[in-house]
Amino acid sequence: MEYQLTKLAAIDIGSNAVRCQISAVLFYNGRYRLKRVEYVRYPLRLGEDVFATGEIPARKADKFVKFLHSLKLLMEVHEVSHHLICATSAMRTAANGAAVAERVRQELGLDIQVIDGQAEAEYINRVIEHLLEDNRHYLHIDVGGGSTEFNIYHARRKVAAQSFEIGSIRRMQQEESGRTVEQMNGLWQRMEAWVRENARRYHVTRAIGTGGNISKLYSMSSAGPMARVTW
Repeated sequence: MEYQLTKLAAIDIGSNAVRCQISAVLFYNGRYRLKRVEYVRYPLRLGEDVFATGEIPARKADKFVKFLHSLKLLMEVHEVSHHLICATSAMRTAANGAAVAERVRQELGLDIQVIDGQAEAEYINRVIEHLLEDNRHYLHIDVGGGSTEFNIYHARRKVAAQSFEIGSIRRMQQEESGRTVEQMNGLWQRMEAWVRENARRYHVTRAIGTGGNISKLYSMSSAGPMARVTW
């Protein structure tokens, strides 16, 4: 028999979009399971402004607060008992990111955790752990709008991690702002050098990709669900 125990919500404030997922916690056949009951995504694109000007403009901050208010009401309708709100690259880069988070706390009573790249990687780590095989060595790649996170797993244990300020939205804004090719290539070269060195050191033979950009590339391939893609 299946029992619903409670509902949880997670809100991810990314550089490209804000996402909210509400899940029911179920107890079934002696195990706890999560069942998604609501998913909302809004392309707010905080990174477009932050990576170009260094801050969140007033009009975008107003829209941000309004959208979080709608998510608060949605959580109330679903009778969510616990929630977690995390913000990543755009808000931690913005000069007024802390001020916008404080405004949300005062007006809506919602606490936003502005997390660094390492904490971001740790949350993702919890999701992919069950996909790893004991005798395999993996490189995990998470490409976001503002940053790219790398984790290397050796026999199911994370042995190396690094975050680089390279993302889809950040790259477009850097190009538009006139950042030189040499500056951009230098960062790409450092990232490539880190991947090559650590992949060789830990004998990595497989990679796992997460994030909207990688999901889009995967959907464009002919691979079926959970199938491997060879490059």
